[in-house]
Amino acid sequence: MQKRTVAAIAACGAIAAVTTALSATAQSAPGVGADCPIITSISSNAVSTLAPMQSLPAAKAQQARDAYVAQVQSKASGLTTAQGRADVQAYANAVRSANSMADSQSLLQALTKLQTDCS
Repeated sequence: MQKRTVAAIAACGAIAAVTTALSATAQSAPGVGADCPIITSISSNAVSTLAPMQSLPAAKAQQARDAYVAQVQSKASGLTTAQGRADVQAYANAVRSANSMADSQSLLQALTKLQTDCS
């Protein structure tokens, strides 16, 4: 199961490349502009933070995910918009529960939302 989650995390890299390409013509989502520095710092480091967890045993991977979620939530404390807080919380919840391929789909969706919020 962990390898499937890793495949989904790798797909996040592809999503990041696509959203970066689209960012040249896109604008930030309405209402989250003030939160973009925080949201971008979370989304831009997501794949590089989550990918190394693939090689960890399941229990250690869960501990690492929990620590990462705490870090994300700490950054989220500086968000000023309801939409920004909701999107980051959805991402944190998806990371926390990403233990199967079905869970990884929600992780991909949450990360994509973060990446497009401020692209």
